[in-house]
Formats: sequence, structure tokens, C-alpha cells
Amino acid sequence: MARTKQISSRDRFCSADRAFLAMNGASVAQARKDNPGQWQTWWWICFAAQLAFVPSVFLLTGRWSPRKAHAAERERERLVEHELARLRGRRTASK
Repeated sequence: MARTKQISSRDRFCSADRAFLAMNGASVAQARKDNPGQWQTWWWICFAAQLAFVPSVFLLTGRWSPRKAHAAERERERLVEHELARLRGRRTASK
């Protein structure tokens, strides 16, 4: 079996990462420290949004039944065809 090389902490970062950490080390450390609290805050915001959203579902209107939606669509198409026929008849009568 081939032995795998043990990765040291020095090998994990490329030179660009080291340069970034050298310039922004303090802000990265602070962000790492603040991260758990920020995620918890974000979780509570999402939870509150869900509490506001779920009751609003019952205020929505529309065709929830496919059968009723298709019937309404057929009725609308019938009315449109009727109106178009009426307009065509009026156009030919006025010529």
C-alpha cells in the first residue's frame, strides 16, 4: 500500500490565502467569532417570516381545484369566441 503524505497546516494554504490572511487577519478572526451568532439571528428571521407567511396562505384566492379551473377557462374561451363573432358580424355589417 502506498503511504499518504501527512498534510501539515503549512501545506493547506496557498500563497494567495496567506497573503489575504496577512492583510485581513483581524477581520477574518472577528468574522469567525461572530459567525455562530449571525447564523442564529438569520435563523430567527427566517422563522418569523414563516410565521407571517403560513397564515397568509389562507388569504389567497384562486382556482384550487383543477376541475373548476378548467371549467372557468372553457367559459372564458366561450365568452371570447362569442364576443369575437359579434365583433366580426358588426364589422361586416358596417361595410
